Amino acid sequence: MKFDSLKLPDGVSLAATEAETTIEPLKIGERRRMLFPLKAAKPVEGSISLNLTALGDAQLQAVPVEIPISVLPSLNLPKADYVPEPKPVKSEYEIGALYFPGWYHGHSWSRVWNRCPDRRPLLGWYNESSPEVIDWQIKWSVENGIQFYLVDWYWNKGNRHLEHWIQGFQQARYKSYLKWAMMWANHNGPGSHSLEDQANVTKYWIDNYFGTPEYYSIDGRPVVMIWSPEGMDRDVIAIEKKKGVELTKGQGVKRLLDLSQEMAKKAGLKGIYFVAMKWPEASTNAADIQWLADAGFEMTSIYHFMDDGGKAVTRRKFDFDLVVDASKPFWQRLNETGILPFLPNLSTGWDDRPWNDHCWIAGRTPAKFAEICRQFKQFSKESGIKRAVLAGQRMGRRFLCRALPRVRIRNVRSRSREPLRKPKSGWPLNYGPKDVGLGPYDYTEGAKY
Repeated sequence: MKFDSLKLPDGVSLAATEAETTIEPLKIGERRRMLFPLKAAKPVEGSISLNLTALGDAQLQAVPVEIPISVLPSLNLPKADYVPEPKPVKSEYEIGALYFPGWYHGHSWSRVWNRCPDRRPLLGWYNESSPEVIDWQIKWSVENGIQFYLVDWYWNKGNRHLEHWIQGFQQARYKSYLKWAMMWANHNGPGSHSLEDQANVTKYWIDNYFGTPEYYSIDGRPVVMIWSPEGMDRDVIAIEKKKGVELTKGQGVKRLLDLSQEMAKKAGLKGIYFVAMKWPEASTNAADIQWLADAGFEMTSIYHFMDDGGKAVTRRKFDFDLVVDASKPFWQRLNETGILPFLPNLSTGWDDRPWNDHCWIAGRTPAKFAEICRQFKQFSKESGIKRAVLAGQRMGRRFLCRALPRVRIRNVRSRSREPLRKPKSGWPLNYGPKDVGLGPYDYTEGAKY
């Protein structure tokens, strides 16, 4: 293969010889990572365009490729010995972000860097168990209006995994700036939940998390979001049926939540604030919410809003515009049920091609995400709901390692006196590790964190 019709933005040149840009023939289905250095004489925003053609086969049409490029001016910041201290901004909104702790090892990144190397985060291919990495996440979050994380947490009959982020967070220098709570990813197989297991997991929460000042609470009660109320309900109903006791839908999970509430109060807490991941996610049917209220949940939410409003030709790939259009109507319909409060999900997009290739919401941009934020601002005025959570495609960064979405989140909310309040010293400057002589934090085998 060869490059044909290469066009670079003004001021950008290819810093490689023709021999260095020669691509050896690719086999059908082969993937290969190819890097070519560029030189920029000045800051530039634009795109690189080229055609890829097959050598010696005139019948094959050239494949056009468009690659965005952004070269920003140097900030001329002094070198830092460590992550500079965060400068949190105050807000009348309470904004969180869902966080999947899956980025701690080379194999967890391999599918991304092999298939989508352009997704390399600002932190590098990082190990998120590193307190220094987490301090960057904390800094970027609180300086742009993010106040808490809901972190995927795993427990199956006492077995826990993917706790490395929480353990790193507990060692982070700036942990006092950010709150966090569990999103118990309890999508375990049948037979995983019982009263005994619920007692064990609740004791673990009380002994290890609920007493820490960084744990996120609502109304003075520690928050636990639960992925699968259905699985909990299923298991307890099955256990009781073997005893000759017939329970109806919701009564099984209610027994588990009631036990946890009793244990929390005996430990001196006001109780636990349970949030359910509602399923089906896009349903606004009152029956899909009422049974959760009857079971003892006090709020609903979803893992990720990726609804197309029924307008997509195929669910495998559709445009982010459809998600933008469907967001506010979905919140309004949920609010109109009046059964339980809910945590609105502000979608930042989805693209699982490195993993499953099941769904690609294409065409997401900071401007389109900004429109979702504007819609939430208006919805908040109409409903009084001032709490929301950001969620998005699994690219190993939960939006925190991409500068433009962070800037948009802050700027959208600063266009009136209500949302983020501009500090007297001005907005904190968004910058990355390289700007202060730190990083990248690429995973290395055997590194100690």
